[in-house]
Amino acid sequence: MVLINLIRVTQGWVNYFRHAVAKHVLSKLDNLVWWRVFHHT
Repeated sequence: MVLINLIRVTQGWVNYFRHAVAKHVLSKLDNLVWWRVFHHT
């Protein structure tokens, strides 16, 4: 459940910032989410 909600929120951010944010920022967000999810399990 938590992972599904996390995916939905992340997809919402990507859709919102898709036109204004560079690939670099989304890559940092992806890395942050990955470390938060897999480092604490």
